[in-house]
Amino acid sequence: MKKLCVLLLALTLSGCSLLDVLSEPAVDLNGGGGTATFSPSNETMNYHYHQLSEEEQRLYGLLLPALEEMAEAIELGQTDGQALQNAFVAVMQDNPALFHVENDYTYEEYSDGTITMKPQYYFDAQRKADIQEQIDAQTETILHDLPADTQEAAWYLYEYVAEHAEYASGPQDQSMVSFFLDGQTVCAGYAKTYQYLMEKAGIPTTYISGELNSDEAQALYGTSAHAWNMVNIGGDYYYMDVTSGDVTQYGPHVCHQYFMMSSQEMDEMYTADGAVEETADPQGSYMQNHGLYLETYDETVLQNAIDEMRARGDQVLELRTAPRQGEQLREELLQGNRIFDLLQRNGFEVVSVMCKVGGRDKCAAGVPDEHKL
Repeated sequence: MKKLCVLLLALTLSGCSLLDVLSEPAVDLNGGGGTATFSPSNETMNYHYHQLSEEEQRLYGLLLPALEEMAEAIELGQTDGQALQNAFVAVMQDNPALFHVENDYTYEEYSDGTITMKPQYYFDAQRKADIQEQIDAQTETILHDLPADTQEAAWYLYEYVAEHAEYASGPQDQSMVSFFLDGQTVCAGYAKTYQYLMEKAGIPTTYISGELNSDEAQALYGTSAHAWNMVNIGGDYYYMDVTSGDVTQYGPHVCHQYFMMSSQEMDEMYTADGAVEETADPQGSYMQNHGLYLETYDETVLQNAIDEMRARGDQVLELRTAPRQGEQLREELLQGNRIFDLLQRNGFEVVSVMCKVGGRDKCAAGVPDEHKL
């Protein structure tokens, strides 16, 4: 018999607001009537740029090209330190290709209110160019077999990053360099790598930072701080967490639970630091759209989940529950061992069960001893 692990995740619904980020006029970099202007590139989502004030957008327009060229000092005109910080964070979150830029910087503020920012860099220009050449070569190889369908392409890249990364801290683990050069990274590296590859594939994607709403986040990662992605597929917003999708505790498995989450599903498990977009059609999330969503015990849904698992050649059965129904459904699934009987009728031997409610592990209660991990 095939061995199997059951993964059940329950969510609570909530929401945000939808914001139009399709276009933005050029910004005057001189702060008043000058000729130098900045318009965000059409090749990237530039989501965080669109959340800035007009002054912060002006600073963004000065910072981005200067950081790309590895300027030693960037004259910003009259501004303030908070506006600089907001603009710098937005630049770094919108542009994963700035892997050579450290997250720390200094600045000098003069008596006339002007500021000169002094960035810090991980590498010199030659080393940066060498690394970019390696990234370009790998990216070309990765994208060679990219599916034409947008959702399939998003999954292909999600799966690729998860399968080729190991969660581990390192010197450049806040950038995609740790993935491309070492194959080892943390959530920031997973998210920036996925953002970079998705946008190279023409799929609008941004970087989201915040916290995991989970009792076990501290134990798993040493911190509740986390990073994941927001994407635009088919004109709607969905959320991807490749780090959490890179599951290792029950053998090689890339978890669908964290692929194309709706904002409503995301809100139960994450708290974002800034603005995020509401999913207009929650039914379009991967688990909902693929019939892997349980409102009550339903063998039709369960059989569909088993068939999906078998079609993937996988050994992990994934389901998502209705809002606030996790504990009730766990009891229904375990009643009379019927979930185990159904799986065994399909030729599977259950070796462990993980039932998560809002990120909290509830697997112990009610699971027969022979099925506990």
